[in-house]
Amino acid sequence: MTTLYPRIFVGTDGSAAAAQAIRVTASLASALGVPCVPIVAANAEQGEYWANETADKAAQKLAELGAEVEEEEVRLGDPSSALHTWTKENPDCLFIVGSEGLHHAGSRIVVSVSNHLSHHSAADVLFTRTEPKWSKIGLATNGSPMSRLDVQRGLALSTELGARAHLVAVGISDSAARRIAEPVADAITAANPAAKIETDVLLGVQPGRTLANAKGYDLLVIGNSGMAGPGRFFGSTVNHVTHHYNGNLLLVNTRH
Repeated sequence: MTTLYPRIFVGTDGSAAAAQAIRVTASLASALGVPCVPIVAANAEQGEYWANETADKAAQKLAELGAEVEEEEVRLGDPSSALHTWTKENPDCLFIVGSEGLHHAGSRIVVSVSNHLSHHSAADVLFTRTEPKWSKIGLATNGSPMSRLDVQRGLALSTELGARAHLVAVGISDSAARRIAEPVADAITAANPAAKIETDVLLGVQPGRTLANAKGYDLLVIGNSGMAGPGRFFGSTVNHVTHHYNGNLLLVNTRH
């Protein structure tokens, strides 16, 4: 059993995006050996009956896919606020949701659940966009001490999944990108000499756009520094990646 996350919460509303999140949750929970908890928040129009029925169906599907379902949780009220509250109550757990609303500017203005979590979650959040597969995981870094936190989390997850970990750095040249990656790789090796990690160099002038277009990773891991406050409106790399990356994305909470 993993010690990385004690349990995995998966938000569902019965949609196709939520169904994909359930499949990813079942795969990840089984691989890590942890229980999962389907959570449903219902507004006044949807009602308690719908919420309980949706949670029951999610629990049944998770069990069919081989995951251990610990319980179900249902709350009434605004879904964005409810899921945010769940993350504050369980900051050491992993939350998985579909990425519906992250790619569309209109939905972000309306404040979708996934968008709200991306900016305010107190826990790590995995936004699902592709089917579950865990062979190659990209660990994005800008070379800063803060980014080492999400790299360490992603490396630990890669190790537990038996996946290949790739440190991903963006630069205007190969040498510039390697100068970004080397201090992080050295720090990882110093802390854990047995750690196995490769370095991938991506060439680009705008790191956010370059990372958002990265291909070949089953999961991309990046820290959420820059997702809160006005900085996200002025070229935040992680904000751009969160809203435009087309694969599964783990947004690590580095604001503990």
